[in-house]
Amino acid sequence: MSNRMTRGVSNRIPATILFLTASIAAADDQPATTPPSMTARPSEEGVTLEWVGANAGKPFFTSRDIVRFDWDRQVFELTRERAMDLMSLPPRLRRDFTVRDREGEIYRGCFMSLGSSFSYDGPTISSDFFEVEGIRPPLYHIAGGYPGEHGPAGKRRFDARLKKGLESAGVLRTINKDEKLEPIETVFCGWHGEALGCRAAITLFPETVRVGHDIRLVLRFAQNTSSTRPPGERERRARQDPKKDRVVFWPEPDQVEARVTLKSDESKARRTRAVQVSMEKLAEDLSSAFRVWPWSESGRSVDDLFKPGPAELTLSILATRKTDKGIEQVGVWDIPPRQVKILPSSK
Repeated sequence: MSNRMTRGVSNRIPATILFLTASIAAADDQPATTPPSMTARPSEEGVTLEWVGANAGKPFFTSRDIVRFDWDRQVFELTRERAMDLMSLPPRLRRDFTVRDREGEIYRGCFMSLGSSFSYDGPTISSDFFEVEGIRPPLYHIAGGYPGEHGPAGKRRFDARLKKGLESAGVLRTINKDEKLEPIETVFCGWHGEALGCRAAITLFPETVRVGHDIRLVLRFAQNTSSTRPPGERERRARQDPKKDRVVFWPEPDQVEARVTLKSDESKARRTRAVQVSMEKLAEDLSSAFRVWPWSESGRSVDDLFKPGPAELTLSILATRKTDKGIEQVGVWDIPPRQVKILPSSK
């Protein structure tokens, strides 16, 4: 997704947003049907290891994103930015991955939520945000299976090739159990608004409200089951794809834009920036992570408008579409103001 911000309505016409039901959202609970190539290798220069999504084939993270890895405990720390990337993924009970090096596949495992009723024999990483046995992002633990190690496949996490790759990356280090590492906090702003048959929610990473840093947020939509649809629309969509019970925005938007306003409590200074949200991501997962840069009117410079201290963050989500008469606003979701703290620059 592009992080470039727009200050108006874009001319780009993205794909239709599809609302998938819970049965589709749970599809990742099943074994991957299109595993990555056994001969696939890390493509990025200097990367010795990759944890790659089984379906899309894109890395969740690489050896470059690992700060340190405790081999005996199978506990590792990711950079905070990469951990936030993982935390921004759409909720899933299970995601399969493959660990690979320059020689190819080392082993297969999965991210698993404690909410899953499925079992798994093999290396497993918790995908939950909350603390599990003293581990919370940016720390992660590779277990031998779920729930618990119950088969031989869990031993694959101690593969010698993996250890060699971690040694080459220079990240093998002890992580003490009693060590205090600041966890990555999130703020869920709740479900709000009602338009096009759905509600919207925003998740915020408070530590990113920092001068000279992108504020990181995640937009999610959920179907409002009490809403109605035009007669025959649901049936028509089901006929088009009988394996997927789909519900769509009606009318269908061409663009979804987030308007983010930051207001200082002390100086009363305020600024609104508009960000085009990835329609491709929304169509696929009902969820899209995005970033906003409020520290200047344009570009990525930092002016003197904001100082560290208490502030208020407000968001409005707007859906538009092109018609014969021009751009038509077809949906608005207003997220109530949220108190935040502007942190000083980390430089």
